[in-house]
Amino acid sequence: MRNYETMIILDPTLESGQLEQQTEKIKQIISSDGEVVSVDEWGRRELAYPIRKHNEGYYIVIQFKANPSVSQQLNTEFRMNQAILRGMVVREED
Repeated sequence: MRNYETMIILDPTLESGQLEQQTEKIKQIISSDGEVVSVDEWGRRELAYPIRKHNEGYYIVIQFKANPSVSQQLNTEFRMNQAILRGMVVREED
């Protein structure tokens, strides 16, 4: 297992229950073949440039340990899920 970190920017128009639901969905993908180390919700912040006509986004950073296949699953979810404005997975140095 390797150490990873993912940053997700969610649609700021989502209600708190929907934000929590999206976070849980990502955590479930990670837990399928890894473990969540920490979840850090940065909250609503201004974007550097508009994404899909939004000037703000809801930021979440998750640190986790998993096999490389989880990274691929997350990237697929980031592309397919309309509630996620941007998502990125980064492998941390050992």
